[in-house]
Amino acid sequence: MKKNLVFILICFLTINNIYGRLQDKNKILTDINSPVDSVRIKAVGIVIEHNIKEALPVLENDFEKQDISIMPLYLEALKRLGSARLEEKLNIYIDKIGSQSSAKGEILDASVRSKIQSGFINKIGIGD
Repeated sequence: MKKNLVFILICFLTINNIYGRLQDKNKILTDINSPVDSVRIKAVGIVIEHNIKEALPVLENDFEKQDISIMPLYLEALKRLGSARLEEKLNIYIDKIGSQSSAKGEILDASVRSKIQSGFINKIGIGD
């Protein structure tokens, strides 16, 4: 009887632990869609820290909607999660920098674009 009780207790704790982790992942996935920047930033940081693969499609789909200041964090997460679309997203980021520069009357020529791209490739290791 004691062995059965211990077994049931272990099963309960294991199931409870798994359920708790699933709830945590679901909360993080929900937080990635938050309209509040600080909540999204924290959620993406947790995705990076814990390598939460389930977040990859959400990050890829929502990348273009992000403010330019948050995009580098998303790029880091996409790299960490092994996104096949990382270079595509990097180019979108660089294009967005170019658009904002043009809106300010600045010109983002090919050499500056290349420097930005090289800097990110070195920082996050695209192709490694």
